[in-house]
Amino acid sequence: MPDLFNEVDIYADNLTHLPWRSQILNQIEGVPVSTVIVQKKGSQIENMKDLDGMTVALNRDTSYEVILNNIIKEYGINVGIYDVVNDVGAFEAVVDGLADVTITDSDLAFLILRDYPDLEIVLQASQTQFLGWAVKKDDDVLASILTKYMEL
Repeated sequence: MPDLFNEVDIYADNLTHLPWRSQILNQIEGVPVSTVIVQKKGSQIENMKDLDGMTVALNRDTSYEVILNNIIKEYGINVGIYDVVNDVGAFEAVVDGLADVTITDSDLAFLILRDYPDLEIVLQASQTQFLGWAVKKDDDVLASILTKYMEL
């Protein structure tokens, strides 16, 4: 991602604040979201411990993986991972039976669920956080302008 800033000044996409990102990027808070667990309707998942032994469709090296690892540690569960390259692929993996659940941001879940009526949000997997944009670590002027814009 840092190489991206050789070509652009603003990364205007949904970025979750992660410690490693804060070391290399100047992140601007935007939309409040939480991370959620999505399953097929009618599945019997009622709490995080019910994920034990299940397969999770996961886009690795994202905040989803960080949150899933926290859940695994906190609840002492074991899960299998089905690797996907994006959120839509994760939803398709659950529909196709390649994974039992997926983990995604709530704003994306509501958007994608419109196309997948057999799926539903079942659990909140994280506290509310803010998705935002990013600029180069040392670009304080642009970061200030974008922060004021986000506050409107």
